[in-house]
Amino acid sequence: MSYSTKKVVGIFIDHKEASIINTPDHSNKGEFSIQATIHNKHHGDHGSNERTHNQKAANEMHKYFEEISNHLQEFDAILLFGFGTAQEQMRHFLTDHKSFQNKEIIVKSGDHMTDNEMIAFVRNTFKV
Repeated sequence: MSYSTKKVVGIFIDHKEASIINTPDHSNKGEFSIQATIHNKHHGDHGSNERTHNQKAANEMHKYFEEISNHLQEFDAILLFGFGTAQEQMRHFLTDHKSFQNKEIIVKSGDHMTDNEMIAFVRNTFKV
């Protein structure tokens, strides 16, 4: 698929942090870089009750995904990558929202990466 005319973004995501990688003007013609880093505001102790703990943890994750999604509205193609399950959970979060139903969402696995490796991964995926 050609991404030359699409606005593309890559998100390296785990349950603690997300790095949003794109060009400053969102055009594909500029240099890719990390434009934002979002941290999950995990508050630790959620109470002694397991049900309460799980519910509060789920609410925190929802807020984290919501904050990330606020940065993605204007993009046509979204690459979610990372290790673990966060990228799949984020994909489910996005596909459940009407504003992302007509966007291409790509999910790939990736190991721990340096900033330069993440940027290269996004650039190579979109072949720009």
